[in-house]
Amino acid sequence: MHTTAGFNEQLKDAIRGVEKGVLISTFMRSGTHLTIDFIRKNFPTFRTSKRVFQNSTHLYFVLDTVSDYWGGNEQHRRSCIDFLERSKFPIFKAHFLQPSFDHFDDYPAMQNLLMERCKTVYVTRNLFKVLPSLWTFFETAKLKNPSMGDIVESRDKFATEYAKKWTEHVDTWSKVEGALLLRFEDIVADPNSTAAKLASHLGEPLPSNSGKGLLPPKNSSTFLHRVINYVHPNPLSSEIRPSRTASKVPFLLSETEKKSCLEIAGATLERLNYR
Repeated sequence: MHTTAGFNEQLKDAIRGVEKGVLISTFMRSGTHLTIDFIRKNFPTFRTSKRVFQNSTHLYFVLDTVSDYWGGNEQHRRSCIDFLERSKFPIFKAHFLQPSFDHFDDYPAMQNLLMERCKTVYVTRNLFKVLPSLWTFFETAKLKNPSMGDIVESRDKFATEYAKKWTEHVDTWSKVEGALLLRFEDIVADPNSTAAKLASHLGEPLPSNSGKGLLPPKNSSTFLHRVINYVHPNPLSSEIRPSRTASKVPFLLSETEKKSCLEIAGATLERLNYR
């Protein structure tokens, strides 16, 4: 990690006002923002506000950006301090952290916060739903970042590479002691049960809503999402919006790819009742 002198001391000062937080860990495209918004809607304790004209990423913090996975830069560090200084009950998001939090070895103040004052929620999603969503995400992202094209163009290896990564991530995080394991599919299909599990795990009262009323809203258009995103200090939807894709061609796994994925991830899929 490219450390910055004094950042750990700044973290120590910033986290003094934090009472308790939530870490939401997921593999990419597995319901991260559904879970963030579910918690924000139904457990207002964790509903951190942002400033008008800040985008919705200021409602939570992406831990990967200041870990040694990405290295972090000065802007990310400033954003981290700003978020912690105004969040007594922060929500953190991560895709690439290890449960040991060794990505924060240079910043023990963050390690201590995550281990001592945060509850962990790990969300899984069926691999065969993750892969199409991930491919579409990469395909669209390469319009802004051409280097992503290397990932998208390697179609022949994509499914098996990410089946291996999904399996390793899920096997590691889903067995973490003290973490609440949720499935994306169950959040949508049985929000009452999800709310009860989260209330118990987070030490919060049960929400007054029930059924589909527990689910966070989805903005009806990308334009509306952008408007609400920037002008509302506390929108209930952080990133749930109509999906966009650079291609009209649907992502379909071949039978050979399905077989290869099952050879890699079959035991994990079965353990999580996806088979």
